[in-house]
Amino acid sequence: MSELDSPDQHVYSTVGQTSHNSPGAQNTEKSGQSSHPNRLAAVCLGLLYTLLLTAAAVRCVLYMSVSQNYSLLERDLEELRANNSTMNKDKDLLQRDYNSDQYCPLRSQKRVCRPCPEGWKQRNSKCYYFSTEEKSWQGSRSECLKQGADLVIIESEGEQILDEGMAS
Repeated sequence: MSELDSPDQHVYSTVGQTSHNSPGAQNTEKSGQSSHPNRLAAVCLGLLYTLLLTAAAVRCVLYMSVSQNYSLLERDLEELRANNSTMNKDKDLLQRDYNSDQYCPLRSQKRVCRPCPEGWKQRNSKCYYFSTEEKSWQGSRSECLKQGADLVIIESEGEQILDEGMAS
């Protein structure tokens, strides 16, 4: 029996390899180690690529959402501008038709505003004007309409008494 055939003896060997870059240098390869030293770098680069790809996908989704919201905001802005224009026209018409001296006369260099024009009387949140001029019904109504009012329709005895008390 030879020495190699005996199970009691262990045989160890060292494999030497000469590097092409440095003559005479030896590397020893141990069993159990990776034969690819760049494997860790490749795995890290793969993970980094996956993260970058995921981030790009998330940015695309967010961009689409933001651009959709932007379109909605632009539409709302145009609607608000149209409403603002309409309201400004209405305001101008109201200011043109509203006589501030009638409701807010200037007294002692101050404007004193009242709910009814000067010379009118207020009762139950309504303004009444009692004229002493004698006119026909049509003439009286025409004068009321010029002032933005109309003739009173007395529908009860209580209103009749109220009107007689205010007129005096």
